[in-house]
Amino acid sequence: MKRYFSERPVKTQMLMMIFAVLMLQLMISGLIFSGMVADFLRFQIGEKALNIAQTMTTIPLIQKSLAARRDDDGQVQSMAEDIRLKTGAAYVVVADNFGIRLSHPNPANIGKKFQGDDTDRATTYGEAYVSEAVGTLGPSVRGIAPVYHEGEIVGFVAVGYLRERIRATILEHQKKPLLFVFMMFATGLGAAVLIANHQKRITLGLEPAEIADLFLERNAIIDTIRAGIIAVNTENRIRLINKNAIRVLSLSRDYIGRHIKEIFPPEYSADVISSKTNMEDTSMTVNGVELLTNVMVVMHMGKVHGAVITFRRKNEITLLAQELNRIKKYSDMLRVQSHEYSNKLHTVAGLIQIEAYQEALELILSETRIHEEMISFVNANVPDPIVSALIIGKHSRARELKIDLAIAENSRMTDIPSHIDREKIVTILGNILDNAFDAVIDSPVKQVLLTMRDSGRSIVFQVEDSGSGLAPDIIEDIFQKGVSTKGENRGVGLYLVQSALIELRGSVGIARSRLGGVSFRVTIPKEMYHEENKNGNS
Repeated sequence: MKRYFSERPVKTQMLMMIFAVLMLQLMISGLIFSGMVADFLRFQIGEKALNIAQTMTTIPLIQKSLAARRDDDGQVQSMAEDIRLKTGAAYVVVADNFGIRLSHPNPANIGKKFQGDDTDRATTYGEAYVSEAVGTLGPSVRGIAPVYHEGEIVGFVAVGYLRERIRATILEHQKKPLLFVFMMFATGLGAAVLIANHQKRITLGLEPAEIADLFLERNAIIDTIRAGIIAVNTENRIRLINKNAIRVLSLSRDYIGRHIKEIFPPEYSADVISSKTNMEDTSMTVNGVELLTNVMVVMHMGKVHGAVITFRRKNEITLLAQELNRIKKYSDMLRVQSHEYSNKLHTVAGLIQIEAYQEALELILSETRIHEEMISFVNANVPDPIVSALIIGKHSRARELKIDLAIAENSRMTDIPSHIDREKIVTILGNILDNAFDAVIDSPVKQVLLTMRDSGRSIVFQVEDSGSGLAPDIIEDIFQKGVSTKGENRGVGLYLVQSALIELRGSVGIARSRLGGVSFRVTIPKEMYHEENKNGNS
């Protein structure tokens, strides 16, 4: 039974529980009500019988007849029967002190002794009372009152109602509230259906087990998401905060229930809730951490229920962009080499087909010599595999673009400390070379010169181009994100260069190139940075 109940839909469970409660409540109420009605009716019938009896004791005819102990002309019997029929009593008995009846519904019982041992209180002590006893007509509730004549008790009057008749009267009165009980039951069931439907609606039609599973899954998913997540209600109080939000912002769990303004500027969620418009990729600084934040309003059936704030460290996004940029560069290098060698192979194949074997051999040796010379030079002067791979790849890219990329003869980069991140060097040198390629791509003379030096305390890269140079008004902002002379949706490369240099404590200088364009000079210190150096201690 328990399993059957637990497997029912929540609406059915609620209806079953409310039905059971209603039934129990109505049963208990019915029993209490029936008992109260029965007690009340018994009391009222007893009081009615007693009142009738007391009234009859004041009739002079009855007083005189009892004093004389006879009813010669049957007037007492006639009067008693008349009162019995009018009041609905089972019997009206008038008897003397010895219990001899002067009246009875059955005339045959007149002159016989009154049955029951409950008359002494009336004939001896003069009390009027209600009692229950068994007479000639059966068990009854009767009112007994003494009759006085000239100050002396001369008999009593007993008015009785049979218990069977009383039980029928009680049952009849108990049936009357059944309609009311049925209406209460129907109202309760109707309310149960409304409550169940409302509960189903606010739980989006989900069953309790499904809600529990979704809750556990939600918590697991939220805590595994790398982004920080904070959910607030319409009053901007925090309802949920995941582990990464706590880690990134150095918070504690006791922020649940507190106002979002204790963490974020309140307008970031308040504006969303009031305007019902999401906010995307908004930069802000919280607790000294630069964040890239999104705020999304939570809507259901056209009503705002709160907002969800998601964020990540801005430098994580930057690192991701750098990683993607690096992968793109490697992909471009491979594509350039593939394209270049494909062209050369087609040329060699054509020369062989026309039987120009000597020319084909010379082309192969020429290409091999140029490539081997570049590889030999780079391997000898730039032993670091990541940096050397970048230079070789950029050289191949330059040849495809018909750009003359030259490396100064005295260039050397043989001692790059292990603590300097090679990926950042790739970001810096790769983006500056790309910028130089873009600068000369439309120039009559397409020359780019790369110089590398190791000064002992620093490593220096210098990239010069033969382009048209930079306008003076743009030089100060050239490293800002989005600033570019190449049109819209550009201006990221030099921004990444500046970001990487800041992390390496390096610097970049811009000057007029010997080739006529722009010269970028990058200096990166080789000394490892320590906090005590920052404070001036040793």
